[in-house]
Amino acid sequence: MAAVYTFSVFLRLLLLVFVLQDVTGGVLNATKGHFRRKDFEDERFNRREALEKNRPHGKDANQVQSNPVTKEDIFTEVLGQTRTRVVLHCDTNRLETPGKDNITVIWVKVSNDSFTILTDGKRVVTRDKRFFVDTDRMNPNVWDLYIRYTKWEDAGMYKCQICAASSSGNSIFVKLNLIEAYAEIIGSAVRQVDKVGSPLRLSCELKDSLEAPRYIYWYHEERMINFDLNDGANVRQGRQGSELIFPRAEESHSGNYSCVPSNARPASVTVIVNGR
Repeated sequence: MAAVYTFSVFLRLLLLVFVLQDVTGGVLNATKGHFRRKDFEDERFNRREALEKNRPHGKDANQVQSNPVTKEDIFTEVLGQTRTRVVLHCDTNRLETPGKDNITVIWVKVSNDSFTILTDGKRVVTRDKRFFVDTDRMNPNVWDLYIRYTKWEDAGMYKCQICAASSSGNSIFVKLNLIEAYAEIIGSAVRQVDKVGSPLRLSCELKDSLEAPRYIYWYHEERMINFDLNDGANVRQGRQGSELIFPRAEESHSGNYSCVPSNARPASVTVIVNGR
């Protein structure tokens, strides 16, 4: 048991040395933008097209696995949205395997002056449990890194690498760019209803959204009202928006209304219903 434990500690120390060598021996230059043009094109792209461009489709989905192994590092770029789950793809078929024994796949977050080991195999090393790794049952060489409920600080450079007891191979670098979707209630920030009994319609749209929200809740002051509406009022939900409709507005309907999507910055409007 002592020998096994000693070997395990030795393996972990070697793993740390390999990662440190990569960071100090060139990874920092990569994070500052010194990419080979043929590997990493610096281009401005449409937000929606970018997400599709980084996701394999049709024949491309199969060609990813057939790419030849190269000793050079591989650079890719992914566009994600805050408050959603983002997946960073790593197909180890594209990497050089350093030996056959005691191989492990690691994910590392790299910054200008430091690095953080996130996962070692399927074991999550970081204390931030929003991160986890999953493998494809149909292709065990795929080690994707998942980030739940992404934050602005999650943007940056990530590295997927195969390591063995004696050496490490090349790496797949994934640059994660993030955007923030936001809600917008159409019309002015203060909505006047001329008189009691007039109809009131509040329309909320999502802007810069890459995916549909799981929900869009409406709040009247501090109370969520989607499932607590009276007097014929109702909520109509769409893929990228929601409408709150009052067929006959009452003075009690005055106040602040908020549109709160699951994956976007909320929006608010003040409603004033004038008396008879």
